[in-house]
Amino acid sequence: MPSLFPSYKEVATALLFLIYSKGGTLKSSDSYELLADHFDLSEQARTITREQYFERDNHHESAWHCLVQWGRRDLVKAGFIDKQASRGVWRLTGKGKNEASFMSAKYPDFKRLISSVQAIPANTPRAIDIKRPNEINRIQYNIYRILRDTCLARQIKVLHKYKCQICGQTLQLGEDMLYAEAHHIKPLGAPHNGPDIPENIICVCPNHHALLDYGAIELNEANLSPCAEHKVGSEYIHYHNTKISGKL
Repeated sequence: MPSLFPSYKEVATALLFLIYSKGGTLKSSDSYELLADHFDLSEQARTITREQYFERDNHHESAWHCLVQWGRRDLVKAGFIDKQASRGVWRLTGKGKNEASFMSAKYPDFKRLISSVQAIPANTPRAIDIKRPNEINRIQYNIYRILRDTCLARQIKVLHKYKCQICGQTLQLGEDMLYAEAHHIKPLGAPHNGPDIPENIICVCPNHHALLDYGAIELNEANLSPCAEHKVGSEYIHYHNTKISGKL
């Protein structure tokens, strides 16, 4: 079977920076989805078991979880993770922090990983399908709507403080919990094959997300709430207005 995953070394290095970005300590249960988002793993890679992937053992646990654990094992062997830490808690040693600090200055890709993780508040609500079951939850009318909540999408929502860029509204789920959705202007799936980049994403309320998905409204760049750190690509707005709006 062709490889679905990055190499052990890549996973171990990304895990080192992920723990570093969290102040040097991370719950193991929090690492899997964040690293999967960083490597943009497919749904198959996130759900395939060891038995299915390696085709030789009888373990039904997640192959991806095993790969992350093996990356942790390599970091422990290198002296970067404290092997005496409590079960389920991964903590960098002084040597590990020094290594991560040195490497982050050398490799800008891991600066992006650190900044994207730090931009997500601890109380940020995650989409209901974030655990990625074997079959993605869909709501069917005449077409399918797929709710995606990647690390990049959550970062866009943070930048806009969970306010819809069209109407300015947000949903208050609790005292300190807001909710909004990220819309890919040029859809990611076939036949559109839009890119998963900030210029192709806007922060919207659920109502406007549905209207955009169904092509019920056009987009006007001048009417979108601006943000200095996030610029929407005019080419994607043009694509929506000419290829999606009014076509359903």
